[in-house]
Amino acid sequence: TRIIFLLLAVLLFFFHAAPGHGQQYHDCKDRGGDCILHDTCLSSGEVIYAPCPRWLICCRRLR
Repeated sequence: TRIIFLLLAVLLFFFHAAPGHGQQYHDCKDRGGDCILHDTCLSSGEVIYAPCPRWLICCRRLR
């Protein structure tokens, strides 16, 4: 069980440390948004045109 947890932690670290992803999050934050799921944004915010990783979009929350 411990080994599986450790492997998951390492995979998560590498996924977050992928080149470019950190910068994309910062670009979105600088414009006042967060990188979140598309459906979540449509129900509670407005889309900001800034890059986000993969299936996420940059969104400014209104509520």
